[in-house]
Amino acid sequence: MGAEAHRGIVLVDGAVKAARSTLEEEKLGLFLVGKHWLDEKDRAQALLTQATADAPPLGEVLISRGFISASELEGELQELALTIIRRAAADTTAYTEFFDDPEGVHLDTLTFLTTTQVLLNVARAFEGAEAKDKRIGNRSCRVRPTGNLEGLLADLDVTPTEGFILSRADDRPRLRDLIQGASMSESEAIATVYTLVIAGLITIDEGEEDTDHGEAVVQDQAEPALSEKEHNERTEIEHRAATAPRTDHYQALGLPRTATAEEIIDAWTSIRQRFAVSRTSEPHLGDAAAWLETIQDRAQDAYQVLGDPAMRRRYNTVLTRVDRDRGRMNGQPKTPEVDPDARAALVEANLKRADELIRDGEIFSALQMLEQACAIDARPGALLKLAQLQLKNPKWDSKALRTLQKALEVEPDFIDVWLELAEFWQRRGDSERQRKTLEKVLSLDANHPKAKEDYAVLSGKRPLSRLRRLFRPEKR
Repeated sequence: MGAEAHRGIVLVDGAVKAARSTLEEEKLGLFLVGKHWLDEKDRAQALLTQATADAPPLGEVLISRGFISASELEGELQELALTIIRRAAADTTAYTEFFDDPEGVHLDTLTFLTTTQVLLNVARAFEGAEAKDKRIGNRSCRVRPTGNLEGLLADLDVTPTEGFILSRADDRPRLRDLIQGASMSESEAIATVYTLVIAGLITIDEGEEDTDHGEAVVQDQAEPALSEKEHNERTEIEHRAATAPRTDHYQALGLPRTATAEEIIDAWTSIRQRFAVSRTSEPHLGDAAAWLETIQDRAQDAYQVLGDPAMRRRYNTVLTRVDRDRGRMNGQPKTPEVDPDARAALVEANLKRADELIRDGEIFSALQMLEQACAIDARPGALLKLAQLQLKNPKWDSKALRTLQKALEVEPDFIDVWLELAEFWQRRGDSERQRKTLEKVLSLDANHPKAKEDYAVLSGKRPLSRLRRLFRPEKR
């Protein structure tokens, strides 16, 4: 209960089943007007049927009158419930009360809405960066998913970024490595980890911290017996391993950004030999396996990027942007906000990488790349590809629809998008919208073969044409 509205959340056996609000804009009728399912006049007429106590729910009325299908209504009810709960959580004036078995509560069961999904949405809306950082705690701890990764991704509507972090958490990395290894800013990675922790999708094992301190004590005790050379080498390896996660790819290989391809290969070869894990057979490095492995892994990651010309170009673009942002933070002269060539290069690199990831079956990573590319430059072709990937998850239908609509806003006459939209409505069983979409395609290209064929099937003309050919007299 807050200053602007009273909102109610209905739970059955601990699971969220519905949400209510006294605000008119958070009621189903006006909410659907805002989503363009009906206009204000249609809403007013439908509400007239609600005058009696035994009247059917508004949703049933709208379904019976053909404004919306049952499956579409279910999706909108879920989105409305999440909107109400998200706003309730953000209302700083609100207080809460719990009522056990309240009377007069009409329950619209939300089949696909789970408490976990609610927590995901509320955690995404929370803006306290300092609180998020404090909540995830010690970054030396290990992280793991709370359940089967495939099951989590199939049952919940996670974002591509959340899916990416979940997939990386499956290897039980240290929290700091998970954050530093994510293809996003540190603040975005922390926010994503926070959301997944709050929703209970990943667990931070606070009992599994690094044992660097204990190892250091042992090392200090052993050091007096070492020669100066051995001591210096040991200190260098320890320092290099500790700073490895904070170095860029060039620093990891000990190279300037102007290094040639040959110099990159030579540096990688040298590191493999000098910091080989097999060197633990040497007395002064007997307990340094973890350090050597860290250095090797970091150098290998660097070589995989810098050794590929296309990936190196993209990485250089990112480095330039990072340097510019750091310069602003340090009070250096402000550089131009937009570098068209760099933006274009970044978009092209993301699109190319997305194609590679799709070929490799890395759908969530590809989604992330496409989302980043489309955020920078909303190209219709890229938006179409993004929508097609989103459609691979049935629970992302509404996202895919918005992506297709955005593509048409950019290029209204893009036939491939209209065809994808026609197939979308066909899968949803909405033949009327499918028909109108196909008519749009045919208005753009009257002889488009697929549109003509699909329209003929939808109109029932194709079977009739086959019958005509079957009974047509042969020409003599």
